[in-house]
Amino acid sequence: MLDILFVPNKSNVDYQSFCLLHGFYSLDGIRIHLERDVPWLFTDYADDTSNLYGKGYNTTKLIDPVKRIIDNKEDILRKIKAHEYDLIVYGCCHDNLAYLQLTINNYRKDEIVFVDGEDANYLFQMRQSYQIKTNFGKDVMYPRIYLKQLRKAIFLRTKGIYFKREISKPYSNYFYPISFAIPEEKIVNSRTIKTRVDAFMYPGRKETYIYKTEDAYNKGYQEARFGVTFKKAGWDCYRHYEILANNCIPYFPDLNNLPQNTMANFPRSIIRETNILHDNMIKNGVNEENEKLYYHYLNALMDYTKDNLTTRALALYVLLICNTGKW
Repeated sequence: MLDILFVPNKSNVDYQSFCLLHGFYSLDGIRIHLERDVPWLFTDYADDTSNLYGKGYNTTKLIDPVKRIIDNKEDILRKIKAHEYDLIVYGCCHDNLAYLQLTINNYRKDEIVFVDGEDANYLFQMRQSYQIKTNFGKDVMYPRIYLKQLRKAIFLRTKGIYFKREISKPYSNYFYPISFAIPEEKIVNSRTIKTRVDAFMYPGRKETYIYKTEDAYNKGYQEARFGVTFKKAGWDCYRHYEILANNCIPYFPDLNNLPQNTMANFPRSIIRETNILHDNMIKNGVNEENEKLYYHYLNALMDYTKDNLTTRALALYVLLICNTGKW
């Protein structure tokens, strides 16, 4: 049995932290000890999920509360000092670094995981920026608001294994890539009837945010051949995976600008081809030929999603990098 102390974010929903935590709960042979409760994750959550980020769609009430173990402060202090946890995971390292110094003093670098799910890639162009000398060998311009996060990331990567969601090219050899993922139980396994080319909901257009329930939101993608998605604050977005899980193909028009090490496991080569197919359907309509091609791609993407884009696959990836021999 692998015992993991998981230090979650302090706010209600952080998608990257949720994805990894859910993935750990999906694996046998792992016992999760929470540094604080994440009540919305468990099936006995009674509050209104619409008050959570993203209305709690496809993230809430998924885990059997029997699995909930919350260690109190005294237990955590004792167990860290006695090295009773096999792995300590900071699920949102820019939000919660509880017990950091004690952890560093008692654990090896390969026994500590830092997860950085922030949208910042440290190379955004802004008017106010600093030019600083870095240990990467050259001067680089950094936005002022991200300078503190950058310095923290550079420090933490010397103390543990650092996973970052948005990675620009200069940092490809310094951080391990990590991405969002979808719970297996949210994947639609049967072919859905398509009634339109594009899903009604369009990111950023508030008038299209019409769905009042999770089921209605998911059905909106299930009835469409494509769901429009693109870079917003960051490249990775939970919406990409929700579209795929709902037996739908992401239409990703700015995909060619996606940095190589961000969303590293995303099936970009197939999506480039389906982008062309989407444009053909918009221009020429749906016909027997492009419909047959559509389902060929859809089946391939569904298989890929089940094998590579689930929270379970995400947790396995992190454990593989950590080389946790006990598990």
